[in-house]
Amino acid sequence: MHEKLRKVVAFVLVQSVLAVGGAQETPAAQQVVERFAEALSAGDTATVFGLLAGSATWTEHDLYWRTFSGRDLQIRAYELIRAGVRLETEVIAVVGDDQMVIAHERMWGDFVPEGMAPLRSTTVYVVESGWLMGVTRVLSAEQRDALTLAAVVGSTWEDRLSPGTLHRFEFDGSYRNFETMDDLRSGRHVFSGTYQFERGVLTLVADPGLGVCRPDERFVMRGRMLDQDTWLGVLVRDETDCAFYLDLLTEPYTTFRLADD
Repeated sequence: MHEKLRKVVAFVLVQSVLAVGGAQETPAAQQVVERFAEALSAGDTATVFGLLAGSATWTEHDLYWRTFSGRDLQIRAYELIRAGVRLETEVIAVVGDDQMVIAHERMWGDFVPEGMAPLRSTTVYVVESGWLMGVTRVLSAEQRDALTLAAVVGSTWEDRLSPGTLHRFEFDGSYRNFETMDDLRSGRHVFSGTYQFERGVLTLVADPGLGVCRPDERFVMRGRMLDQDTWLGVLVRDETDCAFYLDLLTEPYTTFRLADD
C-alpha cells in the first residue's frame, strides 16, 4: 500500500469506533459513497456521474498505479459498468469533518482474473458538499502479488542495467538468465535458480554451484509494476548476499521491460 495511504488508514482505524460506531445517523459523506457504490453496481450512469465532481480523480493500485480524471475517468467508469462490476462497500470510518470515508470493498466483474474474485481493496473517498472529489482504491497486497506474477511469469524480460540480458520466470518457480535472444531460443542459460515473490519483494536464489560468492546466494529486490510492460526493482542491500552484485550496480534500482520473443 502506498505509504501515505497506509498512514491515513492506520489513523482512521484508531478513530473508527468514534467516527462510525458512535454516530447516531449515517454521515452525509457515507451516504454519498453508498449511493455511488450502489449506482455503479446497478449500471446507473446518471447517478454515478451525478455524484462525481467535474474535477474528480479516480486512482487504482492493482497491478500498477493509475489515475483517471476528466474524460478518462468517465471511460473507466463505463468500462467497469460494461464488465458487470458489482461492488460491496463496508465503511470503517468517516473522518475529516465528514469529508473522508475509508472503506473495505469487495469487487466482482468480468475483468477479474479467474480464481481471484472478489478483488479485495481498501478505498479512500474524499467528499465535499455532496460531491465525490477523489477515489483511491488499493488492492490487497496478496492480490497485487498474484496480478504481478500473472503478468511476469512465462514471459521474457530485458534488464535495463544490462541491455540484452534476458530473464525468464517460469510457472514452476524456476528462474533463468540468458545473454542473448539466440541463447534463450537454444536454452543456453548463464544463471539459473528459483524465485519467490511476496508483498512486492522478489528473491532469487542461485542453483547449487552457480552462485558467484556462495552456493545458494540470494539477490533481493523490492519492486512494483510501472505499467503492463515494465517492472521497477530496487535492491535490498542488507538482504543481498554478494557484494559483487552491489559493486556492479551503478544505480540502486533497475527496470525490467517485456522483451519481444
